[in-house]
Amino acid sequence: MSDVTAAVGDVSGGAGGGSSGGEAGTGAGSGTGLYDTKRDDKVVTVDLPVGSPLAAVDGVVSVALPGRGGAPGRVTAVGAAAVDETTGKTTVPVTVSLDDPAAAGDLTDASVQVDFVSEVKEDVLHVPVLALGAAVGEGFVVEVLRSDGSTKAVPVKAGLFAGDRVEVVGDVEAGDEVVVPA
Repeated sequence: MSDVTAAVGDVSGGAGGGSSGGEAGTGAGSGTGLYDTKRDDKVVTVDLPVGSPLAAVDGVVSVALPGRGGAPGRVTAVGAAAVDETTGKTTVPVTVSLDDPAAAGDLTDASVQVDFVSEVKEDVLHVPVLALGAAVGEGFVVEVLRSDGSTKAVPVKAGLFAGDRVEVVGDVEAGDEVVVPA
């Protein structure tokens, strides 16, 4: 997850179509923009660490918009790496476009949260992350509540993590109650 800023409106510079702002046959003078372009869509920009597998065009995201809930989107561009002079960290700018730009309403500049989807699995058994305990040696266990009120530590393999849930594989079945610390 990343905290980012949504941006919409005029975009200066860039590749592709546009005009120089001058008349044909005249040179671009001082202060004349190279291109004049406009954006009608709502986009979100995110700085991700260099080498992040999430920085991939067509990657799926969910954008939490203030007062508007979640909106699905996709990574539409990945820029060149840049060093933040304040922090010294090298990041790549990632542009996210909303599947439905109208979902952003009249937002023009807002802090949002972007969740990048790295993998999707269906029909898996999952438990709260807090239900995982460390096993003796390696791996994890979950405490399964038995019908007599006692619990049994059951070894499991942890799979994909998503939010506060984790996929588990082991001697646990759908419908089993697991203990979560208070």
